[in-house]
Amino acid sequence: MKRSMMMVAALALGVGATVPAMAFAQQGRPAQRPGQNAGEQAREKAAEQGQKGLEKAQEKGKGKGQEMRAEHAAHAMDAGFYAMTTCPVSGQPLGDGAVTKIYDGREVRFCCDDCPARFEEDPAAFNAKMDAKLIAEQRWGWPMTTCPVSGHELGEGGEPVEMIVGTRYVKLCCDGCVADFQANSADYFKEIDKAIANAQRDEYPLTTCVISGEELGSMGEPVEVVIGTTLVRLCCKGCLPKVTKAPWDALKQVHAAR
Repeated sequence: MKRSMMMVAALALGVGATVPAMAFAQQGRPAQRPGQNAGEQAREKAAEQGQKGLEKAQEKGKGKGQEMRAEHAAHAMDAGFYAMTTCPVSGQPLGDGAVTKIYDGREVRFCCDDCPARFEEDPAAFNAKMDAKLIAEQRWGWPMTTCPVSGHELGEGGEPVEMIVGTRYVKLCCDGCVADFQANSADYFKEIDKAIANAQRDEYPLTTCVISGEELGSMGEPVEVVIGTTLVRLCCKGCLPKVTKAPWDALKQVHAAR
């Protein structure tokens, strides 16, 4: 099943509603919208052209997951760091030996070499489980009361749309904002990350770096990154590669300290 890059299927969820069968990363090109400007059309055309290369690679691999080094895969979808802490197949915690694969443009990390084959037997079901888990884990940290696309109050026009982009939770005011977010996700995530950092900085539970153990501020202004909807503070840029490779370790430390 082929899906276009830079897209995610999204379904509206009410409070306590059943999580939909899957908010799959990078699905389908959005329909052209009335009043769409040339810049938007150009971005969509570029995404469509990029998809051709991805589809060729997938055909070459006969539909199987493409292996990718974790440090390269983490930012593959402009959605930031990988935000799951467990294997979607076994449920076991991810560790240093995690296996990273890309399925139809979506990054998935497994606890061992045996789990990808099981995932490939029913990817839709496993993706649905991933999305349900990610929504449940990250909803708490959503920082905005307004839609990042329209600026409208969330909930004023009905139940907000909750979706997963890569492994990140996003909340929008309505279905009409989905295509715009999909086409410009990297820009929107920059604003979302700022909002998350501002909301969590004053109550950040650690005084030391989750990688080096050094005191935050001992090497200058701490470096801030966002994993899912959780702020993580580092002592310096030198610690970023380790967070990229195993972001679950950083998440576990921050949440354990809360």
